[in-house]
Amino acid sequence: MFSDRLDEIMNALGTDNNEIARLSGFDRTYISKFRNGKRTPRIKGASAGKISAALIACAKEHSETDTLVNITGSLEISGVNEYLFKDEERIRRSGKTLKSRKRSIGSSFSPFSGNNLSRAMFLADMSNAQLSRLVNVDASLISRYRTGSRRIDTDSDIAGNIASLLLSRIERKGLLPELASITGVSISEINKEYFLGWLCDPELNEKRAAQSAEKLLNAFSSLDGNTGISLPSLKDAAPSSILNETKEYYSGYGGFRDACIRFLGNVIEQGVDEIQLYSDQGMEWMINDKAFLLKWTALMKECVDRGTRISIIHNIDRSLSEMNQAIISWLPLYMSGMIRPYYCQKKPDERFSHSIFLCPGKYCISGSHIRGTEKNGIYRFITEDPELEILHEGMNRLFSYSLPLVSITSEPETEKDIPEDAILLDPSSFKNMSILVSDEYVRIKRLTEPCLTFTFTHPLLCQAFLSYAERNFFS
Repeated sequence: MFSDRLDEIMNALGTDNNEIARLSGFDRTYISKFRNGKRTPRIKGASAGKISAALIACAKEHSETDTLVNITGSLEISGVNEYLFKDEERIRRSGKTLKSRKRSIGSSFSPFSGNNLSRAMFLADMSNAQLSRLVNVDASLISRYRTGSRRIDTDSDIAGNIASLLLSRIERKGLLPELASITGVSISEINKEYFLGWLCDPELNEKRAAQSAEKLLNAFSSLDGNTGISLPSLKDAAPSSILNETKEYYSGYGGFRDACIRFLGNVIEQGVDEIQLYSDQGMEWMINDKAFLLKWTALMKECVDRGTRISIIHNIDRSLSEMNQAIISWLPLYMSGMIRPYYCQKKPDERFSHSIFLCPGKYCISGSHIRGTEKNGIYRFITEDPELEILHEGMNRLFSYSLPLVSITSEPETEKDIPEDAILLDPSSFKNMSILVSDEYVRIKRLTEPCLTFTFTHPLLCQAFLSYAERNFFS
């Protein structure tokens, strides 16, 4: 294994992580990851060459060139590189990939091993023989696809037939939510074209995850608290005709929007300390009405400007893209320090959707619907104490099932706050940010105003940044 051979050479040369980091141009945390097996550069990548060159330079500085030659049989970069990766190709082909490659989006589904075709076949409950008969190929070909000894040609009829058959079967079995979790996208994004690409490209998840991380980094880099959007005045966003309504029932999306204006307008008017928000229904009720979206944004901004804390459970259970969208859209409000964002560890109900916007002890919007019927559903505006108490208890229980999506602080970070196994991405690649990545969290620190540190712990986001680091700094 690469990590064992690197450790062997470094011990023989009497060197440490700091010295190899200096000679290779990597941060010391990179070297630590290489040595403990949590990261492995690509065999023919530039990073591997830098490590080999650093070992040769170290051997020369320590007058240990004979030692290096005795171990590797060479004092050339190609020779040292060949020794470091000895047997690595055989190990990878056998499917026993390194830990960093095992940790893919959807890896919580332990029964799925091997490549993406194996995962899809497991979901569809199909064997090599069954699939081969249905697509009219030899079972040995399916076996070679699954072991990786033969790649699936995206443009071939065979690939198209396999994708259509598996996707149709998975859909009939009602397992699209599980497929969405494996692929790391939302159910609505899964179609034959995407599924075919996912089957044929074993790195598609990593590519998409890395792109998501890069998109999020761009949002943080440009964060200045100024949305550049002209928002309506408080009077225009929440007219008194809606604020003074007393009705309990609101109908359809239009009614839901009016109820929200009434809710937020009264929160602002009464100077409420805290509100709690949860909704797992689709966002079309908000984003498809641009005028309302501006009113919602204006009212939410007014809430935080006046000191109202907003605890919100983001609906990001299915897709990394959903998480990105939620984080980026809320970034300007995160800067206020008044937003407490969470994600729920329990899966949402696939049959029913729920929305609860609660101002404890005062009022609440509540809507529960069979999924797909929300557009014409009924939303209640509740003001009676007994029911508000019950709803408050329920929301507190829901928050107890949730974890912080992001914690935000302006406190300076000290060296002792950084764990040994974390990766500090090359600072020269980011003009105004410091980025620390580990298996357990991602920490983004802005070095210019506003000087804030954002820490994320969601597993999908950690995986996205690990993929980003591997593709951009370990290639």
